[in-house]
Amino acid sequence: MYNLFHYLYKIHYCKYMRQGLLHKTNKVFIVSGIAMYLILMFYWHFPHVIYNALILFNFASFALVIYNSLTLKEHKLTTKRLAATVFVFSLVFVFLYLLLSYYYTGNTFVFSEDDARLYEELSYRIKDIPNKDKIYYLEVVEEFAYDDWGAPIVMSYLLKIAPSKEFVNLIYIILNTISACMLFSIGKTIMERKYAYTGSLVYSISSYTIFFMGSYLKEILLLFLVISCFYCLYRHKNTKHFRNIVLGIILSGLILFFRPAVSLGIWLSYLAYYMFVEKRKVLLIFISIFGIILLYVAFRIIIENYNRFSTVAENNKLANSLFNQIVFALGGLIGPLPHLLQTGNEVTYKPLYGSGLMYKVLLFAAFWKGAIGSIRKRDYEVMPLIVFVVVESLGLIVALDSLELRKAMPHIPFFIMVAFWSIYKYDSSHNGKVTKISSLDFTVCMTLAIGLILAWNILV
Repeated sequence: MYNLFHYLYKIHYCKYMRQGLLHKTNKVFIVSGIAMYLILMFYWHFPHVIYNALILFNFASFALVIYNSLTLKEHKLTTKRLAATVFVFSLVFVFLYLLLSYYYTGNTFVFSEDDARLYEELSYRIKDIPNKDKIYYLEVVEEFAYDDWGAPIVMSYLLKIAPSKEFVNLIYIILNTISACMLFSIGKTIMERKYAYTGSLVYSISSYTIFFMGSYLKEILLLFLVISCFYCLYRHKNTKHFRNIVLGIILSGLILFFRPAVSLGIWLSYLAYYMFVEKRKVLLIFISIFGIILLYVAFRIIIENYNRFSTVAENNKLANSLFNQIVFALGGLIGPLPHLLQTGNEVTYKPLYGSGLMYKVLLFAAFWKGAIGSIRKRDYEVMPLIVFVVVESLGLIVALDSLELRKAMPHIPFFIMVAFWSIYKYDSSHNGKVTKISSLDFTVCMTLAIGLILAWNILV
């Protein structure tokens, strides 16, 4: 009998070890997610059963779609299939999120009414104002800083087509679908189709992306511009047409009207591309001169906003203890950490994007291993993405905003793509098999990530 069990164990162990990290990561997400949701059910409040039921349905649907993508043959992993999957999934869950929001609050701002209502009212007010007077109105009459001009202006044009928040949500779904396709194109440049497809899918149908598509916030517009900038960069890598770089720089300039610090990260990424990937001295000199000018502009932006960030830091009670400073650092390096279920008395929006963040946190080791390995092995094809993620993450840690999802959103898609690139590199170098040493590392990292998530949900 002992020999029989030992034989069966060896069969199971060998089968498990033959699985690549891609499949193992997805299995850990499904199994640990089910386990954590079961544990947290003990903290449910009965009035929030409908809210939590939708969260669980979103988690199950997300896991099922990702699992199905891993079973598809290579020739079926097409841009059309990705676009159709993202669009339909987004349409269904944005509709469900809007219904949930209306059920609890009487509006469809998905529990983010303060900022969303402000954007809506402002976009309606400037909708019929002549184009040349919109900026004057925002700056002088409303006293809005330039980094908040972008969203109201774009929304005002959308409202002229159809004066409805739901129409804006539909445009967000379309923009997110296009973003997913661009991300897939970037991914195919640096890794196999299966990894690129799954990575772009993980980002584009995650619960946090669904949340922002259902809200009236500016993040989907911002992310579309950011992903477009890197799409232009990697199009230039493939085609060598300099016009792609010019278009990318123009788009990064538009981001100044949404979130200036993100533009700085993109400019540094472009510089990293020419330093590590192109290695063309003439172009590097030109780009460096232009980069110095942009860095000067960025420095002025930082100086202008320094007092605001200093005030936030001084008034933020969370920053007063060493423990909470460590939490901010962890939030920047591996988070933001997710809230998985609605367990308190007050209904908030944070659990709505918990399952997607859980997957992102589970990828933290793959990202940092890939980032360090890229430098150590001089494999610079993903260096622009790594630079952008690191610059953004460090900036959020310094500004004490690393736990705020809205601030972290611009770099999350690239965090995921670099993590999947790292997994691809490992799988391809080991013929899809996991060695004993790497299996131990994988287990330790996953256990750490799951422990942090569970502790965050129970203790905070």
